[in-house]
Amino acid sequence: MAKKEKLLEKFLSRPLKRNLTFRELVTLFQTLGYELINKEGSRVAFWNKATGDIFDMHHPHPDDTLKLYVVKKVQEKLKDIL
Repeated sequence: MAKKEKLLEKFLSRPLKRNLTFRELVTLFQTLGYELINKEGSRVAFWNKATGDIFDMHHPHPDDTLKLYVVKKVQEKLKDIL
């Protein structure tokens, strides 16, 4: 199974995984054609140049682990774009 499929499986799994990282999210969105854009403060966006689609969020801190509400937002976004 390719890295993209493994990451999709992790992010779309139920119950929600509590150990997903921002680094994994960046890798997943990059495989889907998105670029990471740093905004003000801890805000970041993933932008797909081909479609103009944007996904905004806060970069997690102090560690790299995503909050559950962010994982839910990612699941909703993935269902829209897949």
